[in-house]
Amino acid sequence: MGVNHRNVLELLNLFSENEFIEELDLSSNNFGCDKDINFNCSWRVIEKNKKLKLIDLSSNFIGRNEDHLKKMENVFKVNKTLEYLSLSNNFIVNSQKGFQLLLDSLVENNLTTLDLSNNKIGINEEIFKIFTSFLGKTKNLTIKNLILSGCFLGSTENDDELKEFFCNLKNLLALKKMKIDNNIPKEYNKNYFLKNFNLFLNDNRTIEEVDLSINNIGLDMDNIKTFFNLLTFFEINNLN
Repeated sequence: MGVNHRNVLELLNLFSENEFIEELDLSSNNFGCDKDINFNCSWRVIEKNKKLKLIDLSSNFIGRNEDHLKKMENVFKVNKTLEYLSLSNNFIVNSQKGFQLLLDSLVENNLTTLDLSNNKIGINEEIFKIFTSFLGKTKNLTIKNLILSGCFLGSTENDDELKEFFCNLKNLLALKKMKIDNNIPKEYNKNYFLKNFNLFLNDNRTIEEVDLSINNIGLDMDNIKTFFNLLTFFEINNLN
C-alpha cells in the first residue's frame, strides 16, 4: 500500500468519510518510512471517522520520525471512539520526547485494549521512567487488556523502579488481561521483575489472565519460587 502514494491517498480518504467501518487494519504498511502524505492520510482516518473502534498500526516504523509521534498526539487527544489501539513494533521509544507526547495523548481516552508490544520500553532507563510516570497519572479506568510482550521490562536492574512501575499499574482498575511474555532476557537472572509482579497481584482483584511465556523463569531458583507464588494467587482468586 505504501508504494503508490496517490492510491493510498484515495483509499484512506474513503475510509475517513465512511460511516460504517468500525475496524481498520493498517499494519505493516511502512507509513513511518514513507512520504508524509501517506502518514498524514492515515491520521485523517482516525481524526475524522466517528465510528472507528479498532485500529491496528503495528509494524509501520512510526517511531523513526519524531514528527509522526507528535501528530499522533494531536489525533489521539481528540478521538473518543477508539477502543482498541495497536502500536506494536513501531520503534516508538526511539525518541524520549515523542514517546512522552504519545503517552500524554492516551491519559484520557476510552481504550479497552492497548498494545505496545515489541517496543523496547525496558531497555532505556529514561523511557522506562516515562512509561511508569504515564501509568501513575493516567485517569483511564477502561483498559482491560494491556499487551506489553517483548518490551524487555525485566531488563532493569533497579528494584525501586520496578516497584514504582507495578505500583502505578494499579491505576488501571479495570485491567483483566496482561501479556508480559518475552520480557526477561535469558542473561538476566535476577527476579526483581517477577517478585514485584507477584506483589502487584497480591493487591489486585481484577486480573483474570496473564501471559508469562518466554521469560526464562526456569533458569533461576528464585524465579521458580516466585512463579509458584503466582500460581497460588490464581488458585485463591478462582476459589473466590
